[in-house]
Amino acid sequence: MDDLDSNCWVLDPASPRHSDCYRRIALGNNVSVAVVLQPRTPKGFPRLEFCGPHKAVSAQEEAVEKNKCKWDSSNTISANLSSLLGMELPSRSSAQPPEDVDCACGICYSYLLDGHIPDKLCQSSRCSKPFHQSCLVEWMRSLPSVRQNFNMFFGECPYCSEPMSCKM
Repeated sequence: MDDLDSNCWVLDPASPRHSDCYRRIALGNNVSVAVVLQPRTPKGFPRLEFCGPHKAVSAQEEAVEKNKCKWDSSNTISANLSSLLGMELPSRSSAQPPEDVDCACGICYSYLLDGHIPDKLCQSSRCSKPFHQSCLVEWMRSLPSVRQNFNMFFGECPYCSEPMSCKM
């Protein structure tokens, strides 16, 4: 994990400990990936959980499937991820985060809220604004135009007015 901490733009955890077996890494285009290592096989292929606009995430998932065979347990995790995704990973050594990584919630404007990071994104490719699930639920509850069906809210993105839904 030290390799990821020093060579990638780690979004979460904010203050990583050696006992944390995951890192959420910024990839660009409002896409991030949670890299979850298995403690018994730390050099093995990790679980990857992408977060971002559907189209961009699909492209990353396809790259992973296509390049899965390139994983080499003798390489560093960052080198393996770079070859797996077919891209140079954004690094913290740059002065600023990648310009196309918008990390803060579009409603509360914070990154961490009660230990949670923004995990719900507007699916519009023009917007892709991230939101905390709890902020989005609270915002949708306050609007009279939002429809509710069972445990789902159906409304619009606060930024671009494209249709959005979220679980209660």
